[in-house]
Amino acid sequence: MKTLLQTNTAGYLSALYTKFKQNNDEESAEKVLDLLEKFKNKEFTISFSGSFSAGKSSMINTLIGEEILPQSPIPTSANVVKIYSGEGQARIYYRQGGQVQYDEPYDMEMIKSYCKDGDEIIKVEIAKKLTVIPEGVSLMDTPGIDSANDADKVITESSLHLVDVLFYVMDYNHVQSEVNLSFLKEMQSIGKEIYIIINQVDKHREQELSFEQYTNRVKNTFSDWGIKPVKTFYTSLKKNQLPINQLEQVKTLFTELMAVRDQAIVDTIAKSSATLIDQHIQWLKEQMEDEKAAIYQKLNKLDDGAEGPNQLEERKQQVKELKALASTVKSEIRETVESTLKNAYLMPYELRTLAEAFLESRQEKFKAGFFSTKGKITRIREERLDLFYHQLLKTMESSIEWKLRDKISGVLKNYQIKDPVLLEQVHELSVDFSKDKLTGLIKPGATLTGEYLLRYTEDLSNHIKQLYKQESLSLLTTIERFVGDIAAQKTEKLQRLINNSEEYDQLEGRLTALDDQIIIEKKELQQLAFYSGPVDNSMAVIRDALNKRQSSIVFRKPETPEPAEKSALPSALEEEQLQKPEKPVNASHTIEKTVEMITTTLTATKHLPGFKVIREDLIQKKHRLENNQYTIALFGAFSAGKSSFANALLGENVLPVSPNPTTAAINKICPPTSELIHGTVIVQMKQEYSLIKEIADITNGFEGEEIETLGSAIDWLANRYLQEKQQMSQKHLSFLAAVAEGYEHLSSKLGNQLTITMNEFPDYVAEESLACFVDWMELYYDCPLTRQGISLVDTPGADSINSRHTNVSFEYIKQADAILFVTYYNHPFSKADKDFLVQLGRVKDAFSLDKMFFIINAADLAKDSDELRLVTNYISEQLLGFGIRNPRLFPVSSLQALIEKQNNRKTNSGMDRFEDAFYQFIHEELAGLLVGSAISDMKRASQLLNNYISAATMSNHEKEQLKEKYKDEQVKLEKTIQVSTPEIYTKQISQKLSKQVYFVQQRMSIQFTDFFKAAFNPATITGSGKDARPYLQNALNKLIKEIGFELAQELKAVSLRMEQFINSKAKEWNQQMFERCRNVREELDIGNVEVRSFASPNIVSAFAALDMSVFHPALNLYKNPKAFFEKNEKEEMKNRLLEILTPLISEYLTENHTMLHDFYKQEWEEQVRKMQTHQLSAISQYYEGIQHTLSEQTDVHRLENARDTITSILPS
Repeated sequence: MKTLLQTNTAGYLSALYTKFKQNNDEESAEKVLDLLEKFKNKEFTISFSGSFSAGKSSMINTLIGEEILPQSPIPTSANVVKIYSGEGQARIYYRQGGQVQYDEPYDMEMIKSYCKDGDEIIKVEIAKKLTVIPEGVSLMDTPGIDSANDADKVITESSLHLVDVLFYVMDYNHVQSEVNLSFLKEMQSIGKEIYIIINQVDKHREQELSFEQYTNRVKNTFSDWGIKPVKTFYTSLKKNQLPINQLEQVKTLFTELMAVRDQAIVDTIAKSSATLIDQHIQWLKEQMEDEKAAIYQKLNKLDDGAEGPNQLEERKQQVKELKALASTVKSEIRETVESTLKNAYLMPYELRTLAEAFLESRQEKFKAGFFSTKGKITRIREERLDLFYHQLLKTMESSIEWKLRDKISGVLKNYQIKDPVLLEQVHELSVDFSKDKLTGLIKPGATLTGEYLLRYTEDLSNHIKQLYKQESLSLLTTIERFVGDIAAQKTEKLQRLINNSEEYDQLEGRLTALDDQIIIEKKELQQLAFYSGPVDNSMAVIRDALNKRQSSIVFRKPETPEPAEKSALPSALEEEQLQKPEKPVNASHTIEKTVEMITTTLTATKHLPGFKVIREDLIQKKHRLENNQYTIALFGAFSAGKSSFANALLGENVLPVSPNPTTAAINKICPPTSELIHGTVIVQMKQEYSLIKEIADITNGFEGEEIETLGSAIDWLANRYLQEKQQMSQKHLSFLAAVAEGYEHLSSKLGNQLTITMNEFPDYVAEESLACFVDWMELYYDCPLTRQGISLVDTPGADSINSRHTNVSFEYIKQADAILFVTYYNHPFSKADKDFLVQLGRVKDAFSLDKMFFIINAADLAKDSDELRLVTNYISEQLLGFGIRNPRLFPVSSLQALIEKQNNRKTNSGMDRFEDAFYQFIHEELAGLLVGSAISDMKRASQLLNNYISAATMSNHEKEQLKEKYKDEQVKLEKTIQVSTPEIYTKQISQKLSKQVYFVQQRMSIQFTDFFKAAFNPATITGSGKDARPYLQNALNKLIKEIGFELAQELKAVSLRMEQFINSKAKEWNQQMFERCRNVREELDIGNVEVRSFASPNIVSAFAALDMSVFHPALNLYKNPKAFFEKNEKEEMKNRLLEILTPLISEYLTENHTMLHDFYKQEWEEQVRKMQTHQLSAISQYYEGIQHTLSEQTDVHRLENARDTITSILPS
C-alpha cells in the first residue's frame, strides 16, 4: 500500500502544514513550506558543512570551476550562501527584514563581503550561468560549525531540512575535533546522506606517519563514535598530483549525484518530514511544560501524595473511627467502671467481723467489761471505729481503686492513648471517705442483729461504690475531652493526607492526560502519511501561504552603488616590525667579554680590604654567566604543531609528530652532562594515587563507588564504566581506555624512575597506553640548541585532560626564561587556548622582560605574502582581545625549517627571523640584565678605589681626624640601617594585595554572565522538567568548575603581580637607604637589589568540595527550553545562581587573601632582613677599607693600578 506521501506529496505536506498551524507551531510550519517549495521546484540541494577553514568554500569553487565564494584561512562564510544556475543575480536577505537584488554585472568582491557579514545578513543567493550545475540543483555553503560564533552553528542547522546530500569537510589535522564528530553524529541520527571529505592532505608527511596508519586512525575514530559515512575522501586543493588525493573521485561523485537526484528529493522530504514531526512533538511537549512544571511543583509539595487506593480507603476508615473514638472510649470505660463496681466485694468475713464489733460499740447499752467506765467505753468505741475504718480503706483500695485504675488504663492503652498526664490522673483515682460516714450510715435506734449487720454493710458498700462511680464519671469527662482532642488532631492530619492523595491522583491524571495528548498527536501525525481522504482544503490553505510568502519577498534595487569591500584588517604590521628586532641596551657586551671584565676586576681587587661585598656579588654573577642555563617552555593545543616546531628548533626529528594528540606528559630536552650523556632518557612514571585521582576527576568520583587501589579502578572501568558507554568526551574515554589497556604491563613500574633508550622514547611520548602512565621525561640531547645551555620543555596540549598540568603550566609561565606559544595557521584558538592566553595576558606585564613569543605554524600554507599578512594581523587582533599587546609574532613553517637544517639549505620557512629574535632575546636581553648589573658592580669598585686613593694621599694629621669621624659615621649609618623599619612599604604591600583581590571579585561578577552563557545554552540544555535535570546538573558542574578554575588562575596572576610589586618596593627602600647613606658619606654605595623570585603560594581551584545541593533552588526555576531561553527565565536563574555563589566566592577569596597576606608578609620581612644584612655588610666593608687607607701601610700605587685596570675595561 502506497502512502499519501508517495502518491500525493503536496497533499501530505499540506496536511502536515495545516496540523502544525492548528497547533501554532509556526517554525515547523514554515519549514514544511520550504519542503513544499523544494518539491514543486524539484530542487536538489548539496550542502557543504564542516569545520572553520577546512576549505568548504574553496572546495565549492573548485567543483564549479569558478571562484564565487570568498576563500581565506581566517573565518569567511558567516551566513548561508546558496549557489544555483540561473540568470546572473545576487540576492541579499537581511536579518532585520528586507531583500536586495543585484543584477550582473555586479562587484563580485562586494558580494563576497556580504557572505562574511553574519551580523546583518542571514542568507545570500547567487545565481549564475554555470554549466557544472544543472537546473534544479543548488549548492549551499554554511559557516564553520566550530567557529568562535555560536550563532554560526545555529545558522548551519537551520537549513538542514532542505539538504539532500551533506558533504562534511574536515581539516586533515582536526579529524578528532569533538565539535566535528558530535555534529556528524547528529546529522546521522536524522538520516542525512553524509560524505566526509578530509581536506588538506598535502599536510601529510609519510616519514612521520604512514598514510595507511592515518586512515586507520580516522576509521577507528569514526567507529568509536558510531559514525558511518557513505564514503570518506581524502583531498588536496593545492597538490592535484598527490597519489593520495581523491579530488577527482569527489568531482565524479558530485556529477553522479546531480544526475540521479529525483529519488533523493523524495527521500529527503520523507526524512525531513519525519524529523519535523519529531521536532513538533518535542515542541508540543515544551508548550505543555509550563503546566507540567506547575503540576510537578504541586506534587513535590504534597505530603505522602503517592498512596495507593487500598491505603486511601484505610485512611478514610481511620477517620471514621477517629470521629467515634471519644464516645467509644467513654462507653467502654463506663462499662468497665460499672462492671468493676458491680463485681467488687467490699465485706469479706474479717471486715464484717470488724463491722459487727463497731456496730456493737455503738449500741446504747454497750458495756466495756465488768469495770466499765464512760472513758473506757469512749476509748473502745474509737478503737473499734479506727480499726474498722482503716481495714475498710484497704479493702476499698484493693477491691475497687486498684482495679478501676488498671482497667481504665488498659482501655486507654488499647486505644493507643499514652499521654502521661492523663495516665497520671487515672492512677490517682480515689474517693474521699471519712470516718464520719461509718457512723452516719447507722440507723438510729437500730438493734444489732445478723439482719441489721447485713443491711448496714450493704448500705455501706453501695455508698462507697456510688462515690467511686461519681469520681470515675468525673474522670471520664476529662478522658472524653482529651480523647476528642487527640482524635480531632489525628483526623485533621489524616484528612489532609486524604485530600493530598486525592489531589495527587487528580494531578497525576492530568499528567497522564497531557502525555496521552502527545501520543494522540504523534499518532495522528504519523497516520497522515496513510490518510486517504480529501486534502483539498489543506491544499488551499498551503497554496495561500505560499502565495503570501512569495508576495512578501520583494527585491529592491540598490539605490546607490555599494562601496567596495572594506578591509577587515587593521593596518598591516610594519615591515620593520616583522624583520628587525629591537636591539637591547647592553647588546655590545657579550657574555664572554663580561666574564673577562669580571675576572680582571676580581684579580685587581684581590686581597684589598673593603671589597668583600662587591667581590662576592661579582663572583656570583660570573658563575651565572659562565653556567648560563635557560628553560624555554613550549605551549599550544594539540595538533598546533608544537612537536614539529620543537624538531625544527632542534634541527632533527627528535619528538614524534602526529595529526592526533600526542604529548600527554611533560617532555624536557636538556643539554647532556658527563653523567647523563647524549641519548639518555629519564622517565618518571606516575604515582598510583595520581592516576586514581585523574580517573576519579573524569568519572565524577567513580560515581560514588569506594575505590582505593588502581587495580580496583581498572576493574571498575573495564567491567562497568567503559561497557556502559558513558556520555563523556572522546578525549576522556580514550584516556580511560588507554589506562585500562596499559595497566597490566606498567602497574609494577608506577612511581619508579626509568632509564630508556632513544628508540623507546617515541612510544613513551605518543603511544597512549604508555604515555598516560608517564609524569614527565627528560631527554639529554646534544644539538646546537642545547649547546647554548637551553632546555626545551614540550608541555601537554593546552587542552590536556590532566588538571595538574594547569599548575605545571603556571610554574613554567612564571619560571621559564622564554615562552613559545604555537598556533596553527588556519585554525582558531580552542577554548583551552583561550584560557591559557587569558592567563598570559593577565601576567604579561608582571615580567621585567617580554619573554613571550607567538608562532604561527604551517605558514607555508599561505598562497602568497598578502594572505600571510592577513593571517598574521588576524592572530594579532585575536591576541589583543586577550590583553596581549604588541606580541612578538612569527609565521613559521616547521616542515621547511627542518628541511633547511637537515639539508643545510635556505628556504622561506621564516625560522631564521624567529631564531634571530629568539637568540638575541636569550643571549642579549636576558643576559643583558645580568651584564648590566655586573658592570654596575665594577663601576662601584672603580669609584671605591678612587675614594680610597683620595683618602690615602691625605696628610697624617688629616688622616687622624678622619679616622674618628669615620668611626662615628659608621656607627651612625649602621644604627640607621638597624632601626629602619620600612613600615610604609609593608602597608603598601598589604593595600596592594587587598586591591588585587577586590578586583578579582569585581571581574568575576562582571564575567559571570559569560560563564553562565557558556554553560547554560541551547546546545547543553535540552528536555523539560525532570528530563532536563541531568543536563542542568552537568551545566551547573561545568559552571562551578570553570569559575573555580578562573578564580585560582586570577589569584595566581595576583601572586606574580605581588612578586613584581614587592621587588619594586625592595628597590625603592634600598634606594632610600642608599640616599640616607649618601647624605652622610657621598662616596658610599650600598649596591643594588637583585630581582628575587619567590616560591609560588599554594593556590587551588575553588569549590572542589562544594555541596552542590545549595544550588538546587536555582535549578528548580527551570521549566522547559522555551520558557528558559525565549522567555528569558535564564536571567532569573543566572541572578539566583550569582546570589548563591557570591558569598562563596567571597569566602574563597577571603581565605586566600589571608593566606597570601601572611605569605607575602613573611617574604617581605625575609627580603628586608637580607637587604639589611647586605647593606650593613657594604657599610662595614667600606669603612674597613677607608680605615685601612688611612693607615701608614696603604700601598697607594697598588690602589691606583687596580683603579686604572678596572677603568680601562669599563665602557665609556
